[in-house]
Amino acid sequence: MNGFIKAAGSIVIFILLTMLFACENDPEVVKKITQRDTLPLESAKDIDVLYSEYGEVQFRLKSPQLDHYDKKEPYMEFPKGFHIWFYDTLQNVKSEVSANYGIRYTKKKMMKAKENVVVENKKNNEELRTEELIWKEREHKIYSDKFVTIKTQDKIIYGVGFSANEDFTNWTIKDPRGEFKIKQEE
Repeated sequence: MNGFIKAAGSIVIFILLTMLFACENDPEVVKKITQRDTLPLESAKDIDVLYSEYGEVQFRLKSPQLDHYDKKEPYMEFPKGFHIWFYDTLQNVKSEVSANYGIRYTKKKMMKAKENVVVENKKNNEELRTEELIWKEREHKIYSDKFVTIKTQDKIIYGVGFSANEDFTNWTIKDPRGEFKIKQEE
């Protein structure tokens, strides 16, 4: 019986040592698993928000998903994209912005839109397309350093970088690369 206990004890020790030396932990995987604040504080699906000031609707925001992170620099993320409609004082849509991804930094009052960004000015019938757009809310400015395409009623302009006021009624392309006239058909 004593021999059996010694043999069983040796087998258990051998198995434990094998398991101890066979395990290898990737430090990055361990960091991700144990890291705090990787999940959003709040998450919402299929949001539709109307924002108003003094009884007047300023904008409407729709998104399939909104995640709110409360970190040192809090932010809201739109990982599945968003669409915003801006309204004039008569509640007519004056401009729209959509993208496949967005992030808004709460304290900085800055939003970054990425991937298939489209800005439309309904009043002037103009459209901007780019892969990245930054909106500085305090300055009421939008800009990009990426390739842009702006379509007006009579031409299409290509360039790298642009800046505009937030409702896209006054804009400038930093480095124009080409302009093409659009022929109107009667």
